[in-house]
Amino acid sequence: MSHGSKQFSSKKRSETTQRLTVFRMNKNLTILIICALLELSYGYEVDFLNCAAEKELGDTCGKYCYRIVKPLLQHLSKVSAKNEDVESLVNKIDEQATIIKNMQLENARLESQNQLLASCKSKLAAKDELVEYKKADIKQLELDIIDCRSRAGVETSKLEEQLKIQSNSLDAKGLSCSRNSSDVQEADFSCVSSLGGPGWTVVQRRMNGKVDFNRNWNEYVQGFGQIQDEFFLGLEKLHLLTSSQPHELFIFMRNIANESTYAYYDYFLIADETESYKIKSLGTYTGSAGNMLSHHVGAKFSTIDRDNDNADQLHCASEWLSGWWFDKCYHCNLNGVYPDGLKWLKGNNEHQISFAQVMIKPKKK
Repeated sequence: MSHGSKQFSSKKRSETTQRLTVFRMNKNLTILIICALLELSYGYEVDFLNCAAEKELGDTCGKYCYRIVKPLLQHLSKVSAKNEDVESLVNKIDEQATIIKNMQLENARLESQNQLLASCKSKLAAKDELVEYKKADIKQLELDIIDCRSRAGVETSKLEEQLKIQSNSLDAKGLSCSRNSSDVQEADFSCVSSLGGPGWTVVQRRMNGKVDFNRNWNEYVQGFGQIQDEFFLGLEKLHLLTSSQPHELFIFMRNIANESTYAYYDYFLIADETESYKIKSLGTYTGSAGNMLSHHVGAKFSTIDRDNDNADQLHCASEWLSGWWFDKCYHCNLNGVYPDGLKWLKGNNEHQISFAQVMIKPKKK
C-alpha cells in the first residue's frame, strides 16, 4: 500500500469517527430536546438521562454543546412559565374589558334614567304650579259659595217668614179663584194663591181628608174635588199648562207640629198621555223640605187601574190607595190617604203632614 493510500485511509477513518461522534451527540441532544418538550407540554419532570448519560453527553458535546443547550432549555422553561403568566394576565384583561363594557352600558342606562328623571321633575314642577293655580281657584270658589250661601240663607229666611205669615191666613184673602163652577172638571178657572208670592196657580191641595184621592185613571186625567177645598187639577190640564211654556213648581207643607216647609223647582214639565203623564223635568231644587220629588223624575203616573210603576211584584197605587208618580214606590206622595198617607220623606225627621198645597206659575223670561 502506498503512502497516499494510507493518508486517504486515515482521513477516511477520521471523517467516519467525527460523523459517529456527531451522530451520537445529535441522538442524545434529540433525546434531551424531546424530554424538554414533554416537560414543557405536559408538565412532566422527565429525567431519562442519568448522571453517566449526562456525563457521556457532556463528554461528547464538549464545551459547546450541553453547556449551551441546557441553559437554553432552562430559559425555555422560564419562557413557558412566563407565557402562562401572560395568558393569565390576558384572561384577566379580557374579564376587565367585559366588566368595563358592562359598566359603560350601565352608565348609559343611568344617563337615560337621569334624563327621564329630569323630564319628570320638569313635568312635576309644571303640575305643581298648576295645582297652586287650581288651589287658588278653589279657594275663590269656596269664598263665592260661602257668599252665595249667605245670600241664599237671607232670601230663604225671608221666604220662610213670608210663608209663616201667609200660611196662617189661608182663607179667601190668600186664595182667589174665578170659576164658572165649583166642580173642577167643569170649571174654566184661574185659582191663584198668594202663598209663596203672587201669581201661583193651585193644582193640588190636601187639608182635611174630605175628598177621596184613591181614584181611577180617567178621574186623575180629568181632575176631581172642590176648588175651595181639597182637589186635584187633572193630569191633562197639567200637561197643557206646563208644555205651553216653562213653569215653576212650588210645594208648601205644614205638619201637625205647625212647622212649615217648602220645595221649589225652577222648571216643571209633565208629558202627555202617550207617555202616561210622566214627570219630564223639575229643574233645580231649593227649599227646606228636602229634594224628595227629584227621585220621581221620569216616573209615569199610576192609579188603581193603571200600574205604571217600576216596583217588582207590587202595585204601588193599590198598596198606597192613591194615584201618583210612583217609582219603587215613593220618596214622597201627597195624594195618599189623609193624613197618615201624605208622605214627604226626609231622613228621620218625618212628621205627619196636615196641609199640602202644590202650585205652578209661568217662568219669568
